[in-house]
Amino acid sequence: MGRLTNPNKCNMKFTEAQLEAAIIQLLGEVGYPHVIGAAINRQPAEVLIKEDMRAFLAARYAADNITPGEIESVIRKLTAYSAADL
Repeated sequence: MGRLTNPNKCNMKFTEAQLEAAIIQLLGEVGYPHVIGAAINRQPAEVLIKEDMRAFLAARYAADNITPGEIESVIRKLTAYSAADL
């Protein structure tokens, strides 16, 4: 039971492009937008997207009255790490 009667009918290839499209769709469905890498505002060698981090910290810690100085302190600490550590 559970065996295919004609295994050749399931010999479809799943390409890298199809996998990428499926993952992009799934992430989009749970709220993660797809952005082309070249459209991201950062230097190519930078791992941390500072504007996104600023926005996240400001929203996440708004109730704790996080200050711009505290946000910049967190970003400075994160940028001190090597890219491999992030």
